[in-house]
Amino acid sequence: MDQPLDTSSVWQIDGEWSSRTFLSAAESLLSEGDVALFGAYEPTRELSEALLELGCKAHNHLEGFYTCFDINRSEHPDGCVFAMPIGSIGFSQILSLEPAILRQNDNPEFYDHFVAYRLDDQRIPLMSHHDAFSGGSLFLSTVYAQEDVETLSASLGGEAKMIENPVLTIHSRSRSR
Repeated sequence: MDQPLDTSSVWQIDGEWSSRTFLSAAESLLSEGDVALFGAYEPTRELSEALLELGCKAHNHLEGFYTCFDINRSEHPDGCVFAMPIGSIGFSQILSLEPAILRQNDNPEFYDHFVAYRLDDQRIPLMSHHDAFSGGSLFLSTVYAQEDVETLSASLGGEAKMIENPVLTIHSRSRSR
């Protein structure tokens, strides 16, 4: 699952951190009404039940997002996206779950991909972290001020830098051929 950020530049943070560390650090960047998506290839029954009990909604596929669950169905038949509206549920509620619940069958972290967006007249992309715990970069929209990005980066032990949006760069190069 991924979400292209639609600006010519994006913030990129690289490093290694746990899902708990990320959620603790990133919650302050999201506002009531924003939506966080957690993509899990192999969620345990206990994880699914706990997230649903907190008010998350489970989806096998979400239109408008690049989701690789359909592509990877043979390897991950139980892949799922959990949508969490910020406000009615907070990351602190997820973080209060027992560590034994916040995991997947094949992964000690409870998600593989993370996306956040703001609902307005349209969906405004905020964050995208594809392959979150296997080398993927965290990308943040330039809607965030440099100070906020640097605070998040420091909390994660990573380094933030502004880069040319790799998704838009790839798309513009493929159109010019």
